[in-house]
Amino acid sequence: FIRLLRGASLSGLTAMKPKNGPYIRPLLNTSKNDILAYLDEHQIPYLTDPSNESQQFLRNRIRTGVIPALKAADGRFDHTFASTLGQLQETEAFLGELSQEYLGKLTICKKGFSGVNLKDLMKLPTPMRRRIILEWLCRQNVPFTPTQKFFAEMERFFRQPGSKEHQIHETWKLVKKKDIGFIQQNK
Repeated sequence: FIRLLRGASLSGLTAMKPKNGPYIRPLLNTSKNDILAYLDEHQIPYLTDPSNESQQFLRNRIRTGVIPALKAADGRFDHTFASTLGQLQETEAFLGELSQEYLGKLTICKKGFSGVNLKDLMKLPTPMRRRIILEWLCRQNVPFTPTQKFFAEMERFFRQPGSKEHQIHETWKLVKKKDIGFIQQNK
């Protein structure tokens, strides 16, 4: 819900996953009530973070106000919300695979350098184009914040004629040679 309020993309709306790279969250799909019942039944002591009670934090206002209101509005909320998240995660996984495939098709290797065919990239629909740019930056390990403004800035650069360079991070730049784009670390 926080990401929804802040204008996240589809990937930002798919929530945490039980396993994501090195991170494993075995209790992610277990309700708080079930966890507390287990701890009480087995007399296992636990601590409660006092910040979880403060309405100063948006996460707590959502947890104590928004979610109970949604449950009160429709008793099926837990089930339908979980189902919707599952569908979003499936769609996200499919689009991730598709963007990797497209990036592979757009990649050009010349003289030991790997670049992207910008002319063909810019012909793609905006959502796919941005996913491919995201995949490309991630493969290159470029640190960045994926905002709409950041992607629009890159696309404006790609549309400019001629060969140019554009700083996208303090240590990374885009290099455009005709219709081929490269990501390079500053030397």
